[in-house]
Amino acid sequence: MTTILQDESLRTTVALASAEASVSGSDTVLPAHVFLALLKIIDGVFQEDARRAGVSGEGIAAAEGIASEGRALLGLSEEQLTTLRRTVRRTVRPGESSRVMRPVQYSLSVTGVFDEAARRAIAESRTELSAIDLLRVLVLHPPRDIAMFLSGGEPVLQPRREAIPTRMPVDFGLPVRNLTALARERRLAPVVGRRKELKALARYLQRTTKRNVMLIGEAGVGKTAVVEGLAQLLTAQDAPEFLRSMCIVQVEVGDLVSGTRHRGDMEERLRRLLDAASTDPNLVLFLDEIHLVMRAGAGDGALDVANLLKPSLASSEFRCIGATTVEEFERHIRGDAAFLRRFQILRIGEPSEQDSVEMCRTWARRIEDVQQVVIEQEAIEAAVALSARLIRNRSLPDKAIDLLENAAAAARISSLSFGVTTLTKEHPRIGRREIEAALHEQHGVSPAAATLDSGIVTKALQAAIVGQDAAVAAISRVVGTLRHRPSGRVGPLGVLLFTGADHVGKTFTAELLSDALFGRPVGRFQLGAFSDRHDISRLIGAAPGFIGHDRSGTLFQFTERNPQGLILLSSWNKADPVVQDYFFQIFETGEGTDSRGRRTDFRPYLFVITVDVISRGILVDRAIGFGAKEQITLEESEVLAAHAGRDILCRVDGVIPFRTLTELDYRELLTRRLEALAQELRARAAIALRISDAALEHLFRACVDERKGPRSFFGELDRLLVAPIYAQLQASNASNRIHVDVAEGDLVFAG
Repeated sequence: MTTILQDESLRTTVALASAEASVSGSDTVLPAHVFLALLKIIDGVFQEDARRAGVSGEGIAAAEGIASEGRALLGLSEEQLTTLRRTVRRTVRPGESSRVMRPVQYSLSVTGVFDEAARRAIAESRTELSAIDLLRVLVLHPPRDIAMFLSGGEPVLQPRREAIPTRMPVDFGLPVRNLTALARERRLAPVVGRRKELKALARYLQRTTKRNVMLIGEAGVGKTAVVEGLAQLLTAQDAPEFLRSMCIVQVEVGDLVSGTRHRGDMEERLRRLLDAASTDPNLVLFLDEIHLVMRAGAGDGALDVANLLKPSLASSEFRCIGATTVEEFERHIRGDAAFLRRFQILRIGEPSEQDSVEMCRTWARRIEDVQQVVIEQEAIEAAVALSARLIRNRSLPDKAIDLLENAAAAARISSLSFGVTTLTKEHPRIGRREIEAALHEQHGVSPAAATLDSGIVTKALQAAIVGQDAAVAAISRVVGTLRHRPSGRVGPLGVLLFTGADHVGKTFTAELLSDALFGRPVGRFQLGAFSDRHDISRLIGAAPGFIGHDRSGTLFQFTERNPQGLILLSSWNKADPVVQDYFFQIFETGEGTDSRGRRTDFRPYLFVITVDVISRGILVDRAIGFGAKEQITLEESEVLAAHAGRDILCRVDGVIPFRTLTELDYRELLTRRLEALAQELRARAAIALRISDAALEHLFRACVDERKGPRSFFGELDRLLVAPIYAQLQASNASNRIHVDVAEGDLVFAG
């Protein structure tokens, strides 16, 4: 009787088959377990299981040596081999696998396979059996439990995806979105550009291990669009074979948790998803908002989704794409190094304005089809340019597309005529004007304000300001210069420095300037209240961990309510240097950072700084770029630097001096106030107001106090004249006229 020995490769196969039978809960080793062990060896994924089963290094090396011969015997590509192995494994392990190793014995069918292999070896005058002998018997004479995988000695495989199927390849047990099917049906928006990102994404997915990619980018830059672009690339006729076989499926993290009421429901649902994804080597899971997995499902005695995902993410049989924002990545994912190391990082930046125009042009065609409008090229270019310049804290192309969508919807609705049954048949046209209207309605931003029209400024200031003709002319000149500044310049719209004594109209002028340019109230910050370095927390917000850290500072509260406007910094010289340095950063970069590290764009804002200092004749116009001119003496510069600091002088676009009002100026103020009062009385009560010359002189002497300025002047005027007039109007015997005169040093009012 001839003795047949087992070589190391066969011993390794037997150990793997026994371990597979034990793990799957079977009492005996079946031919399917042996077949699965052989497929693992040929596919090169058996080493870890072999070590766990106690196989020596020699046995592992011997098994690796028969892999190429086994692959040639089966005649399968790598992808086909992996698909067959996973199909057999899914059949062998239909339920929950046991992790308890227990002794098993050979079934009669396995014994028959060994006997047939031994007879063949004896017929060939060999005294040693190898794993290849078992594989040859299983392929040529398959037992019943593996006959389903073989037909006529050839492996039965799933058909290769020459075209992406519209049906889901596997059952996930929860709602999913098949992006490749949608791409084939042309239901995804075309993706413009992003060639570099698409190549990198495809390259990462073709790795042999850790084939997972995390897309990181600001909200609205197009992370999901990149994944949809890859899905469209898979369906192209000229796509490479290895790409056409992929199927990208989007899964919502919330669907894993929603509806789970009992302990273990979420884990079971996730396990089904991972098993389904692992059985198909061509399947790619897309998890948008992947930061949600970090604590999803966590609770008493429960594991969060991230920890359940980690083993699969490290497997070569699993592919995944995740997407998240920069802020959420830093907050939730950065701290978990074990989770992060399983991903390849692909950062998605904001596209350029030129690329955004192309993206919006493609999107505009879809809007036209749905809204039945015509979007002109100038509207697309305006949407990109205006949104890039005036919309903060959002990214292209999302914010430009929003403008196009809103403008189109507004134009469509405007064609409705309530009460009339017929509608216009002509498609509304969307141009730059409609984009500007949508920008103003949605964000409260006026593009005209950013143009800094000096003519409007001059007209508004001259109509309301008395005695500051030189200051008005200087402001108009500086505003006109800022309008033509270089496009590449960073920083806010401009920084003006108003100098002069108290109560000369600096704040009033800033309020008028804000109303003329932006049509909104000024944002006033009295820097005298920020004289301590710690006071900056009230301006930018409390530091993390302190009371109020979850609320924005006063400066950022203003910017949140007003996307553009004028910011008045009163009493600059009284602020702490820390506060001044913070504003220097804004003046230089056009950006400010709050206590939580969030950036705010200050480019749409005009800053006005006031310094209470008397400096006659100061007039500095800092021209943009070369050729800057200065009309200021050394003595005046020293006086101003002593009050405001030298650093501020090189950061402002213009120094505007305000002179002290004279007696003639106050007489002009009195005349204008009385004319306004007379017009108000005629409009409200049809009453004629007449004031004698003696009463005018009495009012002037009683109201004017040059030390207190115009505010005190108007306050005294209201007390002495306006209040008594309205008190007389409330009397029952009021006539249709009021005469004001002086008697015994007091004003008298007669009807």
